[in-house]
Amino acid sequence: MRSADELRAPDDDDDDEGFVCVCVCIGKHASHCIINECKHADGFDLSGDVYSSDVSLKCFVQQFDWFSVFLSVFIIQASSLHFSEEPQSQDALHGRSAILRCELSGPEDMRFWWTQDGRRVQDSNRRFQEGSNLKFTAVDRHADTGCFQCVASSSSTGETVTSANASINIKWLEKGPITMNEPASEAELEEAERIVLQCHIDGHPRPSSKWFKDGAQLDRKDRILTLTNLSTGDSGIYFCCAQNAAGKVCSNHNITLNIFGSSR
Repeated sequence: MRSADELRAPDDDDDDEGFVCVCVCIGKHASHCIINECKHADGFDLSGDVYSSDVSLKCFVQQFDWFSVFLSVFIIQASSLHFSEEPQSQDALHGRSAILRCELSGPEDMRFWWTQDGRRVQDSNRRFQEGSNLKFTAVDRHADTGCFQCVASSSSTGETVTSANASINIKWLEKGPITMNEPASEAELEEAERIVLQCHIDGHPRPSSKWFKDGAQLDRKDRILTLTNLSTGDSGIYFCCAQNAAGKVCSNHNITLNIFGSSR
């Protein structure tokens, strides 16, 4: 096998003009390469032969005792670092624990860190790196959004690899009050033609709502409750409850309606 100093660029009249090759190299300096695809228009196929390379653009290949050829090739540098487990997107409940896992097949001198939307994650009591994994003692629906990536670097070679993106689908449910959208104030109830109440319980995924009057469930399943054809029978204490994958809660402030007669 010839050295890099002996390699020369092929002339226009070289016999190897018909070769098109792609090489895959193992190792940081491409010292051990395998020809992945290397075929000549006349039928020669050099695929699979092992050769040595100086850097990244010129390779010398000796196929047969009687046939040697100098080729210009494309080198695809293959990393020696590979994730055996990459972080996966997952569901988690707000306030509960979670973990993003990251494992690498490679040398023992690896350093790991995590990024969130491209920024390095700083350890805190709530969220910190544990080994190569990222642990959450209490997932926060505001602070833990975005894309997380695991980054690994070899101290000896300087080679660095970055995992695919992973995100946390945070499910949450938060209490809220009931408000009266119509009329504008309770003082206007006597003259109102309709009453519109709104349940302000929110969450992800969007919760399903139920309405209650004096403890009895009403046949309404939307955040908005509209009362028309008002009468004294509509008087009472109104509250709402909502439910999703994060749990079930009821309104933290209810409304009492006092209707003294039917509206005209």
